[in-house]
Amino acid sequence: MKHKILLVDDESKLLKALKKALELDGYEVFDFTNPISALEFLQKRKVDLVISDIRMSGMTGIELLGKLKEIYPEVPCILMTAFSSVETAVTAVKLGASDYLLKPFELPEFKQAVIKALSDQSDLKAENDFPTLIGNSNEIEQVKEII
Repeated sequence: MKHKILLVDDESKLLKALKKALELDGYEVFDFTNPISALEFLQKRKVDLVISDIRMSGMTGIELLGKLKEIYPEVPCILMTAFSSVETAVTAVKLGASDYLLKPFELPEFKQAVIKALSDQSDLKAENDFPTLIGNSNEIEQVKEII
């Protein structure tokens, strides 16, 4: 069964490139440049993973993550940003983000985060356990130290 991934980023070139890379790896990808449209989609259809930029007009990726967790608390979410801060990373983790990627990132790093998020979701379903904190960016490392 193909994993379904919702991809949200207001940078259309990056969105297209990430969508193509995911589709070449066999995923079914639904892409949106507008986070409000993505949320409307989520209210009608469940996916296996959400990947979202943080800074977007209309709704931030943090807000989208919060809404996602209200609808589907078990669905993992990877947040991406070019404007990182410890505060944003802590908020993302508190809301349940499975990873936090800093732009620009390398495609292998992105693909590994996707594999890990989907693997953790499978492990969570199998074990009915809570996932561990994932990521190795400076911000995530600082969050781990705080915890």
